[in-house]
This record gives sequence, structure tokens and C-alpha cells, in this order.
Amino acid sequence: TQEVGLVERNWLAHVPAIELACRICRYDGKDLGRVTLGLDGRFPGEQLRHLRLLKSGTRLDLKGGWVLEDERIKSHIEGEFNTNNISALLVGWGTNSVVQDSAVNVQGDLQWTGSLVELNRKTLEGDLTYKLDAGYLRDVNDGGARLLSVLSLESILRKLTLDFRDIFARGMFYSSFEGTLNIAQGTVSTSDTEMIGAAGDLTVAGTTNLVTEALDYQLSFTPKVTSSLPVLLAWMINPPSGLAALVIDRVLHEAQVISRLQYHVT
Repeated sequence: TQEVGLVERNWLAHVPAIELACRICRYDGKDLGRVTLGLDGRFPGEQLRHLRLLKSGTRLDLKGGWVLEDERIKSHIEGEFNTNNISALLVGWGTNSVVQDSAVNVQGDLQWTGSLVELNRKTLEGDLTYKLDAGYLRDVNDGGARLLSVLSLESILRKLTLDFRDIFARGMFYSSFEGTLNIAQGTVSTSDTEMIGAAGDLTVAGTTNLVTEALDYQLSFTPKVTSSLPVLLAWMINPPSGLAALVIDRVLHEAQVISRLQYHVT
């Protein structure tokens, strides 16, 4: 196997200062929108002055660089990604996503051994925070890209769909889905991922090994006690009982005294 981080393999160090702007940029048949790049080797550790992608409803801002440590190149990037519809973006790039009709925000920083263009999973470290606005999760059966695959959203969705077939037949709808990811030596971990869903709330804690792709997650799903339809029917038949059902539903759900379902995904 080739050694990573060798100084002689860092060809970016020999590139002269660049300020590039591409108004209509395409790569591998995919429309990237407007892309700008600033690269300047006169700023140690901050050579990547900026990398920006602007496409209708989508923005990516990155900066970073590299340093020499123990005769190895150590690279890092930090930045933010925003899109108002992640599924529409990915469909435009010819792939599919478990996440549907949701705005996404991701912020963070990453470091690894190797050049900026040689991301090394074994040495990858950093932190990411992400938030998905209202949308839903849909099973993808055609081998499409797995957005946020470190959380194995497909595995989670399939498991809950089997247990709650009537509720999740058309997807798992949520009002928010957010958390933080810590990456150390190629292993991603989370302890605070939470989805606030229409049919129930889900918390996720565990790890993904980016090298072996091994998963180890503990899931806790707290279903809503009643659905909107029974409450509405009760309200039409007997308004006081309908109001009582709604109040009881909220009290029991907030207290989480109704069954909390525990899952282990590997």
C-alpha cells in the first residue's frame, strides 16, 4: 500500500497562486453552478483561501490548507454547506437520497494526513454539526447514494417501517433532524442525534467505522400515543372527549410514559 502524506506527493505545493471563477461549471456531466477558487502557497496552513459553490438554493463555502508535521503533510478544511432541498439537488446530479424535501445545514472542520486532494479515512478527525428542516425519509432500493450514511438512515427506516408499517408506509416525516458528529481516527460517533417526527421522536447514539463501514448504533423511538385522525374523529363526535384525547396525548408523550422502543443497529 502507498504511504499517505508524503511531501513529494503534495503537488498542490508547486501550483502558483490561483484565483479562479467559473460562472457555469460542470464536472462529470453534473451542473455545479458558479464555482470560485483561491489558492496561494504564501499562506502556510491557509493555502486554500476559499472554495465556493453557488447553485440555485445551494451554497458551499470552504477554506483550509496544509502543514508539514513529522515529515508528513497534514491537511485541514473548515466550512459550511446549505441547501434548501437536498433531494432536488441530488436528483439534479443524477442520484437519489433517503432524505426528501428537506433543507440541510452542515458546519464543521476536518483534518487528516495527506494532501487536500487525498482524503485519508484512517486518519480523519474533526467535528460536524448538521440540521435538517422539515422533510421525510424515504427508502431507497436502487443502490443510490446514502446521504448521511454514517447514521445508516436506510437501516433505521427499514426497521421502523417493518414495526410500524401503516404509519411509515409513505415515509418517515419529521419537523427537524439534527445532531453532532465527532470523528477520530476514522470512526464517526454521535450521542445527541435527534429526530422530532410526526409519528414519534427518535434519538440515535453510536459509531460508524469509515474504513470497515461497520455500524454500531443504539436507537430509541418514542411513538406518539395517538394519531391526528382518531383525535379529529373524536372531536367531531364529542368535542370534549376530542379535546381530552388531545391533552392526554400531549401529556403522555411529553412524559414519555408510553412504550419507548429500543433498537440496536449493526
